[in-house]
Amino acid sequence: MLSLITQNYDIQKALASSNSCYWLFCRYNIVGQWAVTTSINFSLAQLLQVIILLSTGGKTGGGYLASKYIVLVIHGGLLLVHAVINSLPISFLSFFGQLAAVWNILGVFFLMICIPMVAKERASAEFVFTHFNTDNEAGIHSKPYIFLVGLLMSQYTLTGYDASAHMSEETKSADINGPKGIISSIGISIIVGWGYLIGITFAVTDIPSLLSPDNDAGGYAIAEMFYQAFKSRYGSGTGGIICLLVVAVAIFFCAMSSLTSNSRMVYAFSRDGAMPLSSVWHRVNHQEVPIYAVWLSAIVAFCMALTVRDVYSFYSKN
Repeated sequence: MLSLITQNYDIQKALASSNSCYWLFCRYNIVGQWAVTTSINFSLAQLLQVIILLSTGGKTGGGYLASKYIVLVIHGGLLLVHAVINSLPISFLSFFGQLAAVWNILGVFFLMICIPMVAKERASAEFVFTHFNTDNEAGIHSKPYIFLVGLLMSQYTLTGYDASAHMSEETKSADINGPKGIISSIGISIIVGWGYLIGITFAVTDIPSLLSPDNDAGGYAIAEMFYQAFKSRYGSGTGGIICLLVVAVAIFFCAMSSLTSNSRMVYAFSRDGAMPLSSVWHRVNHQEVPIYAVWLSAIVAFCMALTVRDVYSFYSKN
């Protein structure tokens, strides 16, 4: 049973009614994985732009608001760095993965304690656990629908659990450690993520102001909340910017791991002949790294971001 979990793509292959069905599944799956990497990296590029905006005075203070093309350049630069890291031997990736785990856990606990303590105004428990933001510009007034959208966003954060399966061929005692990685990643994300969301939500008192495109963060809600929490108490939002940097580093590690997962999925599918030019993508270098799959995934993730028309329309959704 454990080996079946760590080799999930083989399960899908066995269940497919024909090679064409299997190939179709493979292609849809890998496109979805590439889209996840694009989303994470582009969100990080947006966050870095907001950090720059707040560091130069904020939108209301004449801060630097980068164009769509600058954000795309940042996105491309991040993908380049991630591709270089993923081209390193697996021992380096293991080190970065362990560092990411420590950073994420400590960072989350730091934020979930720091932000509510710094905020001068705190929401009531009734507001946190029962309020639905039905008065919004999106025109969504149905509480069940708002709940489902929120649930979808939470589900999005759990999608990385399958990375343990994709890395199983490079994992020692994969039949034991692979499933452990899957189960522990889900369990830790649920518990720590729940605590983080509760802690941050208690610092939210004025939702419309956080979502306003005219605020200091240009409508980037979480950045505005961090920034105003420190500014209202200390007269400066520098502490909020530091908190955003903690988040940015966590997202950086997340995007790095996502590209790792992408490359291993491309390698696995190509080995089965399910990808166009499979003979190229399943090649590995002398360090056993699927180098072509790594750079293919990075290039595709960059190209997917070219479809974004308005960078700042996404701020309130992040």
